[in-house]
Amino acid sequence: MTILSNDDLNRYSRQIVLNEIGLEGQKKLLSAKVLVIGAGGLGSPALLLLAAAGVGNIGIVDFDKVDISNLQRQILYDELQIGILKAYAAKEKLAKINSKINIFTYPEKLSINNALNILSNYDFVIDGTDNFPTRYLINDICVALDKPFVMGAIHKFEGQVSVFNYKNSSGNPGPTYRCLYPVSPKQEQFPNCAQLGVLGSLTSIIGSIQANEVIKMITGSGNVLSGEMLIFNILNNSFFKLKIKRNEVSVKKSLDISNNLKDYQPNLNAEEIKHFDDEKYSINPSNLYRLFSKEKKIKVIDICTDLSLKTRIPNSIKMNYNELIAQNEQFFSGFNTIICCEIGIKSSFAVNELLKKYKIENLFSLKGGLLAWTEFIKTESNYERE
Repeated sequence: MTILSNDDLNRYSRQIVLNEIGLEGQKKLLSAKVLVIGAGGLGSPALLLLAAAGVGNIGIVDFDKVDISNLQRQILYDELQIGILKAYAAKEKLAKINSKINIFTYPEKLSINNALNILSNYDFVIDGTDNFPTRYLINDICVALDKPFVMGAIHKFEGQVSVFNYKNSSGNPGPTYRCLYPVSPKQEQFPNCAQLGVLGSLTSIIGSIQANEVIKMITGSGNVLSGEMLIFNILNNSFFKLKIKRNEVSVKKSLDISNNLKDYQPNLNAEEIKHFDDEKYSINPSNLYRLFSKEKKIKVIDICTDLSLKTRIPNSIKMNYNELIAQNEQFFSGFNTIICCEIGIKSSFAVNELLKKYKIENLFSLKGGLLAWTEFIKTESNYERE
């Protein structure tokens, strides 16, 4: 049981006095475990507020270094920290704000190789990233681990915040990120802040709202932004909410990934994940296309369950994840075996699992999945579609 010291009572007195927080709420904050992925424009204010509020265990994932161009909006850093890895620089600054909390650093890029291991240690996740592949990965792993995550995004003078994978007090689940974007938009459709520009005031506002959503979930106070997206424009000071409905087709995609992850999660310890070479055992659509043109012996296993994806690879073998994992070693011999799914996450986990069972040569996951394959073959006008 968390016990508040006299120093704690003095430090957090202004929020303890709030009926919605109180002593019990402060104890929950001190016991909470929150992961912030991306310690940049959004992550900086979120981390500052979480540390100041007394969130007892904070994880920071960021592989980048502090650059002078960051200082305009990434308010966690100063000039003396330029060139230092952001994860370490953030920990240094947060420790000066609150020396009694635990801060864990992950100076690496979040990927399929480490996401499950990292996220499993936390109760809540804040997404401060700026690209769609990572956001989908965060969503799917959060679904697998039954954890809510708070998304923040900015575009010029507009910011967005929503909470996904959240269950209310009655246990009713809200929408996932895939309910908002069933199919990943092209990254080039949403240029980053280096291309479009951004005001530091906007990133601070959105990051602060993200931290606030986490504090509300921890303490059980207020209404959580689940099933709705808050959109704020700093030019005209307009706030409005966009409703997000739970889309069962999209949820099924996330739940399928979730269920498969749970099947083999106990077998994915940190050491095994670390040694899984994602590049060695993956193939991009263009290289797969070349294999077809060379008439190599190819066996394509399609474990995609998204019926909305119309394009499939010709002559592929349909089976579900568990059926694939149950195949014996002979099934894979004599072929270049390519496993494909929606976006390449589930197929990578399948390759990892099979490599632990058998010594298989020429086993690959289709990088980017059928979504990437669909985009690729649009450029191949002579390709015979199924």
